[in-house]
Amino acid sequence: MRYIKLSGLVLIVTLILTSCKKGKDNPPPGNNPSGYQYLLKTIEWDNGTKATLYYNTDNTIKTIGYTHQNLGDVVDYAWSAKRLINMSYGSSLYTNTLNYNNDKLVSVVNGYKDLRLPNGYKFEYAYNTNGTLKELKYYTINEAGPKLITTTTYAYDSNGDPQTITTTQTNNIKIIYTIDSWSQQCEFNPWIFVSASLSEYFQVYNYPVLSKLKKLPAKLTKTIKEPGMPDKVDRITENVYTITNQRLDKILTTLSYPGHPELDQTQTAVYTY
Repeated sequence: MRYIKLSGLVLIVTLILTSCKKGKDNPPPGNNPSGYQYLLKTIEWDNGTKATLYYNTDNTIKTIGYTHQNLGDVVDYAWSAKRLINMSYGSSLYTNTLNYNNDKLVSVVNGYKDLRLPNGYKFEYAYNTNGTLKELKYYTINEAGPKLITTTTYAYDSNGDPQTITTTQTNNIKIIYTIDSWSQQCEFNPWIFVSASLSEYFQVYNYPVLSKLKKLPAKLTKTIKEPGMPDKVDRITENVYTITNQRLDKILTTLSYPGHPELDQTQTAVYTY
């Protein structure tokens, strides 16, 4: 069964969870030096999954604990000078190291936590002169070195919002993500929607894209273009947001598969602060 996950709203929750850890209590909402008007406490999905957020004293995220029935896992976050430098699932052998050039995130490298073996993947980010994301390259890493898998380019509308995101594979198959509409303005922490593992829609739900936004995609269409074949709409994701005074309270997500309507599904996520 497919589940819609916190990371990117439309990503697949693969809850192969092993252990549940606890973090410190949330700081009181009145003591919120992070700059956010609302400090997110929990997210609950109608499939039984729950995410609980724990914070450091400066209200950067320390841990997100996930539970589903009697299973659980955590995502741990490490910071330096309020920059996220590492994130990983507690149960995973792998971790993500984030690298910066001045204020810009330039790469995320996934590799073993404890073993000195070249195995994982890497994202490399390049930017336009106005600071928006221009290109994202995705590599796999093994003993032979990095291997380029996809290159993603970003086109923006007249408002400066990402509109068409095109991922090109090495076999020249293209996957095009079109953001057809947006939510109203809302406040959110970008890292809430960024996966700690390699997940679907990483081209859309990544920090360089989300950190420039004050709204979230309401309709997202995924189209596949194969050489010599007609374009195929693979998936349409529609998010209906409940937003109160820029506070994100609920998301109703509908996934539609034009070629496989038997896979269509909806899911609701409720946010508390």
